[in-house]
Amino acid sequence: MALTSLGRAYEETSEPERALATTKEALAIAEQIEDTWGLIHALQLLGTISRFHFDYDVAIDYFERSLPAIRLIGDRYAEGITLANLSILYNLRENYPVSGHAAEQSFALFQSIGDEVQQPFPLRMMGYSAIQAGNLVRARSLILESLKGNRAQGHILGQLACLIALGRCEVVEGNVRRAVTFAGLAENYLQKESQTLPEPDMMALDHLLIVGKKKLGKNLFDQTLTQGESSRLEDLVAQEFPSEAQVSSDH
Repeated sequence: MALTSLGRAYEETSEPERALATTKEALAIAEQIEDTWGLIHALQLLGTISRFHFDYDVAIDYFERSLPAIRLIGDRYAEGITLANLSILYNLRENYPVSGHAAEQSFALFQSIGDEVQQPFPLRMMGYSAIQAGNLVRARSLILESLKGNRAQGHILGQLACLIALGRCEVVEGNVRRAVTFAGLAENYLQKESQTLPEPDMMALDHLLIVGKKKLGKNLFDQTLTQGESSRLEDLVAQEFPSEAQVSSDH
């Protein structure tokens, strides 16, 4: 456990080679003495290090190897987080069916333990997989459910990510200007606040910007992007729930 903690410290001080070497040493000890907890922590850290250094296949292997041990001790939260990581990695490897399945399992686990904080993320990942499968009705439903959860928590980054995911739906449906408006809002916030989003969301944002520029032409694209930058998050989110506005006006 000490070696794993040291590996994490090396990773946080931007020394990935030392982080990997130290954590692999921890893993070897954990395997030798059959220490389940030590094994899980080492594999999880190795998966995380590999993910953030773009070794996606290696990261998948580490996270997959940790699952049997996690299930052995019955830690459903850790299993949910691991499956959420795998949904990201399989998305990045463009294996969208497996990504969606991992996200679905993750969501079910968080539901089973009543963890509402973690539920919106796998819903969004399931949405991305549904987009790739051509099922826009399911995709939009999943992403809107994720948006509701993020809005209830006041999670700004989560709401922005959901708008980006909805933007992918809008592009497929031909509503490119609306997609670029979402992209403008998200990009402006991320730059101003020096924030970032999970890799699938950043890739989706890049996709919206590339397609928007190609489809709209420079002048209209710039105009729409500026419109998005000056929009308010709460206004764009509220537009996705017109039935709520109707209920409010009825009362």
